[in-house]
Formats: sequence, C-alpha cells, structure tokens
Amino acid sequence: MTRRTLAVLLFAASCAPGPDLGDAEPAALSQPIVGGVLANGDPAVVALTENGFFFCTGALIGPQTVLTAASCIVGAPSSSTYRAVFGSSLSAPTQSAIISTGYVHPQFSTSTAAHDVAVLRLSAPVTGVTPLPLYPVPLTSSDVGRMIRHVGFGAAAAGQSSSMGTKREATYAVRDLRTYHIESGASGKQTCDGDSGGPALLTPPGQALEHIAGVISFGDANCALEGFDARVDIDLQWIRNTAGSWDRLATCATDGLCVAGCAPVDQDCACQSDGTCSTQCIDPSKDPDCVKECGANGVCATHCATKDPDCPDHCSANGVCSVDACPTPDPDCVAPGRPCTGKLQCQGRICTGDPQNPQPYCTMTCSGSCPDGLECRWGRCVLPQRREVDVGEPCDASTFCRGGAICVGEPGGPSKCGFPSDVGRPADGLAREQASPRRGCASTPGPVEWLALLALLLSGGRRAAGLPSPRRRPE
Repeated sequence: MTRRTLAVLLFAASCAPGPDLGDAEPAALSQPIVGGVLANGDPAVVALTENGFFFCTGALIGPQTVLTAASCIVGAPSSSTYRAVFGSSLSAPTQSAIISTGYVHPQFSTSTAAHDVAVLRLSAPVTGVTPLPLYPVPLTSSDVGRMIRHVGFGAAAAGQSSSMGTKREATYAVRDLRTYHIESGASGKQTCDGDSGGPALLTPPGQALEHIAGVISFGDANCALEGFDARVDIDLQWIRNTAGSWDRLATCATDGLCVAGCAPVDQDCACQSDGTCSTQCIDPSKDPDCVKECGANGVCATHCATKDPDCPDHCSANGVCSVDACPTPDPDCVAPGRPCTGKLQCQGRICTGDPQNPQPYCTMTCSGSCPDGLECRWGRCVLPQRREVDVGEPCDASTFCRGGAICVGEPGGPSKCGFPSDVGRPADGLAREQASPRRGCASTPGPVEWLALLALLLSGGRRAAGLPSPRRRPE
C-alpha cells in the first residue's frame, strides 16, 4: 500500500488539465521509517498536513517548492488548508508554509505507481532553510549496492499511527533498479506509513552533498520486506520545468541559489554577499564584497578584476615583478638568489651571475645587508662565495680555483688546483712544474726535452734515444 497515513483526497492539479485520477491506491502498496533513528538534521524535509492533520512527507527543493509523491495529493479537495511544516517533529515546529497549488505528474499511474512524483508550490518563499538538490545524472546498474538514506515523518512500525509526526532516517542498500522505481531495504529497516513523499538520498559521483535520487512511494503492508522509491532521474526534466515556472531549484551549479556542501563549492555560496570577500569565489568580480574592497579605501586587494588603486603597480600576475611591497606575494617575482631569465622577474631589477656562480639569478644592489642566503660583495648581493686559491694550491669543495682552473688529483688522493689535462698526474707534480724546470725521469718531459728528442729522431739516432730500429734488408 502507499506510504501515506490517510486516504485523504488532496488537490489534484497537473501541468495541464487532465482526467481526475481519483483516490485509488496502487495494488499491494503502503509507508514511518521502521528501524530508523531520530533525524534532528535534514531541515529541508517537511511534514505535510491537511487542516492540521499529518498525512505525508515532502522535501524542499527550491525556496518556494516542495517535492512529494503524486499518490499523496491525487484528488485532494481544494477546500482544505495544506501546509509544509518544518522541524524535527510536528509537536515542535520551527516554521510552516501554506501550500497554494499542487502539480501531479501527468503520467502518474494509480495502478503501478509509475511517475509517482508531484511538486507543491508554497504561497511564499521559505527563508533560513537550504533546499535539497535533485540527483543530476541517470541512475545505472552500478548504483545497485550503494547505500541510500531515507528520511520521513512516518510510523516507527506498521500500525503504530501514534509514532507518526517525528522525523526519522534509515540507511540501507539499493537492491534493485527498475524502470520507474528504486527498490531497497534491510533486515529490520524499512520505510512505512507516512513516509510517502519523503526523499531517498544518494551522493552523486564527485560530490560531497546528498541529492534526492528518489521519492518514497510504496512497499509491503507490514513495512518489513521491501520499499520502493519513485526514480527522480526519469522525471527530472518535468520537475524542473514545472517548478521552474515560479522558482529556482537547488543545484550545485551556478544558478543563483546557494547549496551548501557541494564539491567543489557552489559558486552561489562562495560569491554571495555576506560581508567577506571569499577566496573560494572563482570570479571575484561576482562577489559584491570583493567588488567593494576593490575601490579606493586605503586597503590593497589583489583579487580584483582590475587593479585596485590602493595596490602598488604590478602586484597581480602580469609578467612583471613589482618593485614595491605587495600585500600578498607577487606571482611574477623570482626570489633573490633563484635562477632568472630577465630582470623584470627580479624586484631589484638585476638578473646576473658572479665569477663563482655564472648562471644568472635575481639580486639587487647593497651597501651592507642582504636577504638570507646572500652576502654583500662588489656592491650587490651575491650567493655565498668560496675561498679562492691559486693553481697548484690544495683545494676542496669549500674553495674556488682562480684563472679558470679546477680542483684535480688522483681519486682518493690529495687535490690541487689545475687544468683538465693535469688529471691523473701526481698531485705534487703540479707544484714542481711551477717551481723548477723538469729534469730526468722525475717528471713529464718539458718543451726543451721534446725538441732534443725530435732532433735525435731526425738524425737517425733511434738507438741512442732508446727506440727500436726498423727491420732492414742487409746491404
């Protein structure tokens, strides 16, 4: 049986005049939440009353729109007064709103409960309550097994009408996805009488906020075996078109309505006028608080669409590092001592290297002090300099060889300043070459020795030079 409390006749109104759908109930249909827990949250879930008597559940989906089940309002008399009551129970309402008109889906079937959705127009927009968004994408077989949460004001067990009127929730797995319905349930948990019209909530992929994926529709009479929710995805366009004629429905998209909990954050929330220029507002020009801060008020704001007159030049990302201090770091500036390709990247407008660090880096002139990691030499801030040594003198990682020399020596042995051609020579040979002419075999032959050897070869003195003679035919 249907998940409503009374066989009341509610105002039957569709988008266009149609046949009277009467008060017939779907066969084998009925729904409070069995096995649920009290729901003190979910402020957008409301109790529906007729002349003060509770009959169904609904959910606020726009400031002036409530979504419920078509089976709740079919054939309702227009003489009654209907209200959407907010709060955790009917005994302690926080506010209520008069329902002025109801619209039943034109294809709703009383025999199969297909398209069991309806929208209710409130007489005035509700404030202080964030509407629930509708599930934005089609459900698929991959959603079977996912956890779905139901919220309603129905009974805690079949036949316990006295327990109605208190908001409860229960979460269990989706067991089947049918053409018009979501079937779900768990041992000891199920929707029941009075829950009809309440939301079945799923979180869309990539989101952090639950959306209404179904509208509680019907289940077994004992509220123990199975429960069915009308699928919102197949009727999403009708819901939007109908309610859109007087309201703006809640979505995580930029639509003028703030929905908290969206991921990424709803720009309608981030950019709203709340006294704070939010860094989460992607386009600060759309945040009234940011626009206000961008005027001449003595405070530099770097988020402005155009340059704040209170800000130094070039503080925004424009390819030029500001020479003045900015309230937040200029993204175009390269830190002193870091590699650069041009002086406009440097606040000090100097991009150069030094004898020990030839790769250009940002720096500035100095007369004593420099930023951390730099020291003042030659009138500008430079990277830390190593102690300079001459060719032939001992060297290591803490020294710098003058004259273009490098630190050379045998692996594991002492190193001295020399040149690439000196690699492999005895470390002390370098110093001897600097101090005295080369003699004997103690060192590599010098220029004079090489000339003597050449003359010897030209004169045929191979044997005198200790060189082998070529094999000749005897004369």
